Amino acid sequence: MGIVTAVEPSERYAHPRNAALLKVLRKSGVKGRGEAYDMDGWQLHTHPDLCDHLQSFNRLCFGGAYGIPVLANDAGVIFALAQGTSYIAFLLPDSKWEDARAAGAFDSPHLGEGWFGFEAWSTHKDILMEWSRAAHGYANTIGKRKTS
Repeated sequence: MGIVTAVEPSERYAHPRNAALLKVLRKSGVKGRGEAYDMDGWQLHTHPDLCDHLQSFNRLCFGGAYGIPVLANDAGVIFALAQGTSYIAFLLPDSKWEDARAAGAFDSPHLGEGWFGFEAWSTHKDILMEWSRAAHGYANTIGKRKTS
């Protein structure tokens, strides 16, 4: 078995909306060594159970960026991610920010404007699914991937 060469996340998710987020994720990224818990060529920085939880919201949008599981739309806009053992975050339009806070979300400015985190295991899955759909819908309004 040879070494798997993964697409660089900054190329896979090249949409300009992701630039600041990818810089943040890259800081903690460590190249993988082909181990069981590597993700797309990077060491996984999320508990595998939480990866599965995020993937259950939208299997077709699931991928990885620097060892962080993400959900991204067809244009490559990342709209959700999971980190650690219990943190899931969604990219939301400003019209949904207050509703998200009322539902238990907390601002996640380290990821960039519009990102809101939830405690994955203490928030009902139906609520997280609802926010995942809202984030996906918002990502679809951001636009198509820009190519150079």
